[in-house]
Amino acid sequence: MTIREFVKKSFEYDHYRKHGTWGKYTVYNVWNKEWEGAKIGFPHFALVDGENIRIATSDETMKIMGLK
Repeated sequence: MTIREFVKKSFEYDHYRKHGTWGKYTVYNVWNKEWEGAKIGFPHFALVDGENIRIATSDETMKIMGLK
């Protein structure tokens, strides 16, 4: 599955943007257009490892952001 397919199938997310890499993962910010401009909480990251894609845990999110 590609990140485009992942977002298209998602009920929560409808946009994505490459954030960079973290360990073995390619990291994408994922969000819903309706959330744009909201300043509450951490960003949501999709972690891509080959064809496997999942949403980062809160602990992983903090590490990706350099907070842990």
